[in-house]
Amino acid sequence: MSSRFCSLGLALLFALFPAINASADSLANVANAFLRELEIPDSARNALIEKVKSGGDRVSCVVESDSAIYSYSSGKAPKDRDADVQSELERVEATFHTLRARHALVINMTTGRLDRKQYHDDDALGDAMYSHYKRSGIVGLQSASDVVDGWAMALVWFKPEVAKAVREMMPETEELNDDYCSFLYERAKNLFDTGHYSEALPVFKHIHDFRWANIGAYMDAAECFLRTGESEDCRKLLRELVDTLGEKMSSDELARGGRLFREAGDREGALLAFKMARERLRKEK
Repeated sequence: MSSRFCSLGLALLFALFPAINASADSLANVANAFLRELEIPDSARNALIEKVKSGGDRVSCVVESDSAIYSYSSGKAPKDRDADVQSELERVEATFHTLRARHALVINMTTGRLDRKQYHDDDALGDAMYSHYKRSGIVGLQSASDVVDGWAMALVWFKPEVAKAVREMMPETEELNDDYCSFLYERAKNLFDTGHYSEALPVFKHIHDFRWANIGAYMDAAECFLRTGESEDCRKLLRELVDTLGEKMSSDELARGGRLFREAGDREGALLAFKMARERLRKEK
């Protein structure tokens, strides 16, 4: 039985090889045509194409040459029978890959200078680093994108002199942490507001690793714990919030904290938060 199953599995795998190879060849062909329209060295284009061939349906890679540092990203755009919808899907997919390539490029500039175990979220780190470069007045990021035969492709690159400036302009740790957590919170808040509490919670936990002093993040994370049945963690986080940032909380924030304390089964915490909210309201008037 097991050997027959194994034989069938191998037969299925070998049967899939032509489709996989055809897909890789198709992407390599359109990627080659796309890259030939751009003024990049043959060596860089060939190196990118080799990575495309071995990257499957979704490819993201960075290649460095004497003339520039290139970041490429591509993937198959979703299909729809409506031509207008299809056009919009392709536009969105191309935009996604431009952003993905940009993130990979700016993160490449941090190689050996950041602990990626600490800053492990590529999207937040990419946005944080790009924001820093823009504030620093560094210009020269170039990009191109296209959709060919259903494949969305994007190339983003820095000239060597710009890349040198980018590498030398690493933000201070506090500035980087603030930007990084801000982008994480933007995503977590969107998940929270749409009721995806279990998906938001890991993002909030990652923000908490940085001890980021944001009252809204603490409150939303505490409510996420509550909505996912982790009342004890909710109570602990609310206590931590009141102890560390209580003096900076508004009367509305303290009242919300009181309601969460009460729902989480912490009567003492609820009474404390409501008392603080009343006192804060008097001062605000």
